[in-house]
Amino acid sequence: MNRSKSSDDPILFQCGFLLVDNEEVTTHQMLVGASGAGKTTLIRLFLQDVVPAIAKEPDWRMLITNPKGDALSTLHGIQPSGLRIVTMDPFDDRGVAWDMCADVTEPRTALQLAYTLLPKRNESQPFFSDAARHIIYGVLLSFLHRKIQWTFADLLRALQGVKTIKRVLAASKYSRNIIDQYFYDKRLISNIVSTIAANLLPFGPVAACWESATERISLRDWVRGNFVIVLGNSDESREAVEVINQCMVRRAIELLLAMPDSFTRRSFFVFDEVAECGKLPMLESLMKRGRSKGASVTLAFQSIAGLRNPTMYGPHGTAEILGQVQHKVIGRLECPETAKWASELFGEQEIKQTTKSTSRTYAEKSSRSESTTEHFVTRAAVLPSEFMDLEPCCVSSGLSAFYLSAAYGAFQSTMDGPELFEEMLVPRSESVQDFIPRSVQSQFLEPWSRKRRIHFAPEPKLKRDDRQRAPEPQQQASILSALDEL
Repeated sequence: MNRSKSSDDPILFQCGFLLVDNEEVTTHQMLVGASGAGKTTLIRLFLQDVVPAIAKEPDWRMLITNPKGDALSTLHGIQPSGLRIVTMDPFDDRGVAWDMCADVTEPRTALQLAYTLLPKRNESQPFFSDAARHIIYGVLLSFLHRKIQWTFADLLRALQGVKTIKRVLAASKYSRNIIDQYFYDKRLISNIVSTIAANLLPFGPVAACWESATERISLRDWVRGNFVIVLGNSDESREAVEVINQCMVRRAIELLLAMPDSFTRRSFFVFDEVAECGKLPMLESLMKRGRSKGASVTLAFQSIAGLRNPTMYGPHGTAEILGQVQHKVIGRLECPETAKWASELFGEQEIKQTTKSTSRTYAEKSSRSESTTEHFVTRAAVLPSEFMDLEPCCVSSGLSAFYLSAAYGAFQSTMDGPELFEEMLVPRSESVQDFIPRSVQSQFLEPWSRKRRIHFAPEPKLKRDDRQRAPEPQQQASILSALDEL
């Protein structure tokens, strides 16, 4: 474990009114609030400290989601030069392609890719989905064994049609046995290939755009490098981009957790609107085991219900993930369930309650008596209604939130609006566009050339038993004598 320090100066990161130091930042941050509560503003303040620090530290890096589509101008406004910031958005003309071939180098990672591209679902008849994953895995095995340099587009092309798949599988001794398991019946293999085609259909434009990219990077480069990755976001191709982002996040986490412990390494993961990202694989493992590897995770979301959804992390998984977060900022809420959950985070307190009672008697001589009693009652430290009564974040009302941190305790505070928006926030870059679309033509997946088709899916060599056998010498002699007689 590396115990050396790169600098004697403390590095502090602003999270609203919380100042989190370099060691505490690996205990993770959480920003919760309804739309307009100020989560994006708090993330911008956090990035204003993180991004310049990454530029100075060679073993620091960041991966950030881009749900609102303004991450590039925000990041370039903070750090206009000196730090590499790349977008992995396949539909952006500047988008850098993911070098899958460099990251999927073993059968186990190939198997995981097959399951991520075609995730398990609650199906009454899972046979065809399972068989489809098996064939995807077999195609990847064939590529790995033959040491072929492939792209995501090549993988999709290799899975187009029974004949092509069979040729790819037959090209390696490690995938050849799959042919015997599924290709003996034309109707069976046709149904399996249809399942593959239907599930991989959304990825065609993504793979085509990445093939037209001028640069490729691998996540192995990222975990050892010093740059920022901005994940893609597309409402028009949401399902495909969401799954591809999940693939990249999973591989980044796997590579990071496989690295040795370090006190100086920092890998920042910023998941804004985390419920919009779909279920991120291995997020729980990252939260639990990433600290010793230098991982710092920042989660922002609007409602606890979105995370507790069974299709996401479920109640137990959500509790496991959020239970690892030590720095919590909760702004204005609109969801009663989320407000109740937030109130429970702050716990209960004992307060002294005074009760006055007055009694009167009306007789010949009226009388009046008063008594005062004091007793302690237990109530929520912060009522659910207090979260829902906070003002929206704006210049006039500022940014109000409740804070809960192991280092600072629990408190409520409001950041001054004019100071926050006019002095503290760094303006977004006006010279960097957030999105430059690729040409429509780049979304069409071109077929292989004849040369590349032969390279990836060579025609199978006939087995010895399948060839026309050459006649034995004695047979040759008898044939020649018969010809002479004729």
